[in-house]
Amino acid sequence: MNHLSQPAGSVKYGLSPVTDFSPNAFYAYEMGVDLCLLERAIDELGDLSTGIDFLRGAARQYGRSWGIDLSSWRSSNGMATHYSNQNVLQGGWSASYLLRHDYAAFLSGASVIQNEAATYRNADGRSNPLGDATQEFADFALRRHPDVGSPVVSAAFLIDHNSGFDPKHGIYNQANAVWYQDIPYSSGDFMIDNVFRLAYPNHWLHGLTPGAPFADSSGVPDQNKFRTFLAGGGDPRPYEPIPSTRWGDNLDVISTEVRYSVLSQYKVIVLLGDVQLSPGLRDSLRAWVRQGGALLMNADQMTPADEDMAGVSLKTSSSRSATSSRWLPNGVSQSEASYRYTPVQATTAEVLAVNEFSDPLLTRHRLGRGEVLLSTPSYMQSSSRDQILEVCTQLLDSLMARYSVASITGPPAEYIVNRAPGKIIVAI
Repeated sequence: MNHLSQPAGSVKYGLSPVTDFSPNAFYAYEMGVDLCLLERAIDELGDLSTGIDFLRGAARQYGRSWGIDLSSWRSSNGMATHYSNQNVLQGGWSASYLLRHDYAAFLSGASVIQNEAATYRNADGRSNPLGDATQEFADFALRRHPDVGSPVVSAAFLIDHNSGFDPKHGIYNQANAVWYQDIPYSSGDFMIDNVFRLAYPNHWLHGLTPGAPFADSSGVPDQNKFRTFLAGGGDPRPYEPIPSTRWGDNLDVISTEVRYSVLSQYKVIVLLGDVQLSPGLRDSLRAWVRQGGALLMNADQMTPADEDMAGVSLKTSSSRSATSSRWLPNGVSQSEASYRYTPVQATTAEVLAVNEFSDPLLTRHRLGRGEVLLSTPSYMQSSSRDQILEVCTQLLDSLMARYSVASITGPPAEYIVNRAPGKIIVAI
């Protein structure tokens, strides 16, 4: 810590740690590191897409660089990636799975991709499939396309700096709990989980092998059966889940320690989880909205100090129940899972949607060139806390689409959008 606290430029080296858990990137940068790497691929840790959300957002928040530490180790078969002389995979991940991580990290803006120890040649000296894949990526990134522009990241999820929330993954991180599965989810934590499930369908399957002949009904693999499957020439790729991306791999996670100068990088900011705005952060967000930003907050995150910014007044501290929603601009009604909501009175805000009791569900308050959007259903989710409501999903979809420079149609897929001078690059 003595070294980390030295003023910038006073030391002749940079310090780069590797962290395993996504939210810890904020604390590494807060301590003063120059470049933080996040370990991915290994099945005991989270998926790449949600990990980049946290890491890239933290790096931007502290004005630093970021990278991915790529591990080919797979605890479910007890090996790092290894091939026989006949190029039959013996353990670890398939070369194509790791190659996909290379491309996604590079196109998402990583400054460094560090490969943990692996074997790139067979015993006879010939390059194995992992060696071929690594060479293919090096040719793509270092020779053919060294400049793919920068990721178009228009939206950020703002969470509490001390939330300890790590997206679900694998065998060991499926509990409804934060801080290494030690503290049970609050309603706000369920909100974060549900929004990530919406943004990255199936991200929680990373590390599991659903439907595999060597796994149980929950997708947990048997190590010995897995090795036997591979030794017999079995193809593991159908059982290597990768999430699709509803809005693309173009989201960041930032924390309540964010500075005003960082907010200007985003068009949309969504408050997720148990966020309570400090006076300083409230002032920063208000100024950012006036410059054209769109802020989405929830009534459960509000205090009386936020009423003026949202253009509403809290009518009562008691919540009520409802089961439908109706958009006022077009009159379209729809059934919803049962939910609780906080009654509010629109003062200077426009009501966008109501429930069957004509109570506001969504409001919009124009502020300068921007807007503050408020959702009144408790944390935007059902009473059972297992899904984001349809009306809130539709609002999120419209916000993301408004500032998207490219979109894809067809079956669900992972995609990344970059912008370079004179061109837009979409990687699917």
